[in-house]
Amino acid sequence: MSKMKYIIQSILAAIRTETRLDLSLVGQLMHATQWHGPPHMISFRLDTPKVTVFVYKSGIIAFSGARSEEELEQAKTIVRTSLTEGGIAIPEKLPHTVWNIVATANLNRQIDLESLSARYFDQMIYDPESFSGAIFREKHSSLTVMAFGSGKLVLVGAKNRDDVESLLRHFVELLDRSESRMTMVDESTE
Repeated sequence: MSKMKYIIQSILAAIRTETRLDLSLVGQLMHATQWHGPPHMISFRLDTPKVTVFVYKSGIIAFSGARSEEELEQAKTIVRTSLTEGGIAIPEKLPHTVWNIVATANLNRQIDLESLSARYFDQMIYDPESFSGAIFREKHSSLTVMAFGSGKLVLVGAKNRDDVESLLRHFVELLDRSESRMTMVDESTE
């Protein structure tokens, strides 16, 4: 079997500090210039790595946009160090929970979305008048593939690389199975 390649575009993860956070102080320490939503949360973007951080008054700190575990750890370290140096005690080895991984893949082949959605109608939504791709939902899970006729895929709902790889492998197997069952009919006139 050939290797299937994918690219992690974004990891959404969070840590729970178990400490109520003073958002004004956090904003000053992190040089946050953008305050979003009601006063229970602020967000700011780190330059390196390019990660958006959401800090909640409740003590949850969420990270969005990391493209690897290493970038996620780097962002956690930057935030923890800045807050600790400013007088907000954040434990050094605080584990994170991954909420979602978004990955992309290119199958380098066309996909007949209409035939595929007809075959797997219980798992796939395809309405080309409202969206150019088909949405495939893995049974009994939150894993989802947005497939486009060009062969490009967006995979969402994964919690780790194994989920991404399993979803990609399963979708390609369904696609191969669907294409192999198509019968060819020559309608040319003799």
